[in-house]
Amino acid sequence: MKNHLFVKIFVILGMYSSCRDYEECPDSLVINAIIEPSKLEYNVGDTIKIISKFGKWVDGFNSEGKLIGQFNTEGLNWFPITLISRTDTVEDRPSTIKEYFDFIEDVNYNYHLYTLSDNSSGLDGEYNFFQDTFELKIKLVAKSEGTFVILQKSGIELFGEQDFPGKCPGRGLYGWVNMNEGSKNNIYLLHESPDSTWNYWTFTDSLEYFQHNGGFCFKVKP
Repeated sequence: MKNHLFVKIFVILGMYSSCRDYEECPDSLVINAIIEPSKLEYNVGDTIKIISKFGKWVDGFNSEGKLIGQFNTEGLNWFPITLISRTDTVEDRPSTIKEYFDFIEDVNYNYHLYTLSDNSSGLDGEYNFFQDTFELKIKLVAKSEGTFVILQKSGIELFGEQDFPGKCPGRGLYGWVNMNEGSKNNIYLLHESPDSTWNYWTFTDSLEYFQHNGGFCFKVKP
């Protein structure tokens, strides 16, 4: 009887420990980015900059969205990705940067334009890391009018699991990009889109799809 009692106690303690560890495991890491200048409307020929700069210690959240502390991410590859979609038309392609913007490549950063077989296009690469700080600067020039959404994303485990102090092995990890210090970033423009996909974002989970992915909406005028 005593043996059975000890087994039950160890099982309960093990369940409690797992639960506690689960709550202390970082599920998401949050980094910052800004649009410069941040406006509702630009003109063809205007330059739009996306700047992301932050220290190696970043806030971590568990799967319940609770802040559980800061984590040292030195050596982590954030796998930044920049997507831009036109929202005042219905398009099948997820991103069409090349069609509507000129990307001004900077030799100081490993960040490049890519084009896929369906002619969709975006930007990807790496952050620079210097003096305990991550940094990435992106420069785009508008070359066509329309209404657009920028998604500045981070795919931390895009190509497999990465490790850092405090990371729980085997647990998935997401990168949240907080654009313009949590501003609404003109999200209401998505509601004006004829594409139901963007309307879905505004009425269901804008936090997951838009805010956590560095969303920013804007118009380009002639």
